[in-house]
Amino acid sequence: MRYTGFNFKNFKGIDRMTLELTGDVTTLIGLNESGKTTILEAIFCFSYGAENLEAINPGMASLRVPDQWVPISRRANFNDTIEICAKVALSTPDRKALRAHLRSEFGLRLSDVQSQIDIREKYHFKNSRHGGTDRSWNLAVAGTKGQQRNSRKHGADSDEWKSAVAFLKDPLPKIWYFPNFLFELPERFRLSETGEDGDDAERDKNRFYRSTFEQVLAQLGSGANLDTHLVERAHSEERADKRSLNSLLLDMGQVITTTIVDGWARIFGRPPAAQEVELAIEPEGASAALELRIKGSDGYYDLSERSLGFRWFFMFLLMTSFHCKC
Repeated sequence: MRYTGFNFKNFKGIDRMTLELTGDVTTLIGLNESGKTTILEAIFCFSYGAENLEAINPGMASLRVPDQWVPISRRANFNDTIEICAKVALSTPDRKALRAHLRSEFGLRLSDVQSQIDIREKYHFKNSRHGGTDRSWNLAVAGTKGQQRNSRKHGADSDEWKSAVAFLKDPLPKIWYFPNFLFELPERFRLSETGEDGDDAERDKNRFYRSTFEQVLAQLGSGANLDTHLVERAHSEERADKRSLNSLLLDMGQVITTTIVDGWARIFGRPPAAQEVELAIEPEGASAALELRIKGSDGYYDLSERSLGFRWFFMFLLMTSFHCKC
């Protein structure tokens, strides 16, 4: 499943626009104030796909407030709609899975499954205030059950159609938007689920990073988890635990290294100068904290010692590869 394009209407400075996403990488090129950032924000505001990044960049929350999207030239009295429409291509496995789901849940044998669907979000405004939102999917659900010979359509009010939409929502690709280099880059990734002195912002940040490293462990396929196999071993004085911990950290570093190097090469056409990631862990209260070191041609560096551009792309690749469901 992938996005193949977006349509926008009345989003900030965009009157009407169609953006086609036909390749692996799409580059927006234009003069300052020509609308590049507005396009990226419009994509990020597609509510089904937007990944919640407020834990590491609290300023992101305001971007998804519909009242902020009203075209500047019409703010005095905007009585219209703002629309974001995503075009989503369904792969052969996606269509096969949908067929199997509806067959299992309703005994429905789909006569056909379209290869692309449009998901439209229409935000209604009156007197420049957001008054409600309509969301629609142009998904056709038709097929036969039992001894039926003729295909029957199941509309948007049917349980079959609603189940099909719910089934397709979860695997929709997540949309990650990093507008600048200013999100906080920690030197240590705390694995605690709580914040100091009840700090909600720190708690959310810790949970965000925990989720990232849980996904790293999941890719190892060993069944290891953060608390039992990292945090508890970090506090243990047993030699066997230390040995097992070092082995797991080595495996995690190799998975991250492969992901970062491959992702960097895919984007830039060449591998990065730093080609090895090493993880270390230290006890921290009842929990622990992970540290990442990057091996360059002349030795190891803390992540914070690398260039701003490298750190940004490193974090982008780390978060998008391991934190989201893709």
